[in-house]
Amino acid sequence: MPIPFPVVASHEGVVESVGPAVMGFAPGDRVVASFSFCGTCRNCLGGQPAYCPDHFPLNFGAQRADGSVGLRDASGNPVRDHFFGQSSLADYGLCQPSSLIRLPEAAPPDAVVAPLGCGVTTGAGAVWNTLKVTSGSTVAVFGAGAVGLSAVMAAVAVGASRIVVTEPGSEHPACR
Repeated sequence: MPIPFPVVASHEGVVESVGPAVMGFAPGDRVVASFSFCGTCRNCLGGQPAYCPDHFPLNFGAQRADGSVGLRDASGNPVRDHFFGQSSLADYGLCQPSSLIRLPEAAPPDAVVAPLGCGVTTGAGAVWNTLKVTSGSTVAVFGAGAVGLSAVMAAVAVGASRIVVTEPGSEHPACR
């Protein structure tokens, strides 16, 4: 993808503060951040925010919707942020509340949840929304990472009768 560098990326964190119009989140909430969407187009209003016509610029432009960035390096040069609408690998990130999912208080503090913000939605979404896999189908999955294994789980959930997974690198943990 033509993402400008340098860029800050990731998908999880803790809410530090909220703006006056933000509802449903408070400082200290552990969250997973997923993709950004406009919330006003036909696709967003129809429950399909992944198909928002502004998906690419909001998520892969690595800048705010107005073209500005929120970070600068030590020399004062702009550093691209808002990758995937949030860039939470920095000490601080800024994102829309619609992109956040609060973790349950019972979730272990060391739980690795970042794949929920991207890998799971991509893999499962491909099976359910793009391929529209049905019961009895055969599915081939190339790669056994977070995206691939999420596709496998979605294929199982819809009742695919045959699921073939191939992993190109034997060094991958799933191959051990």
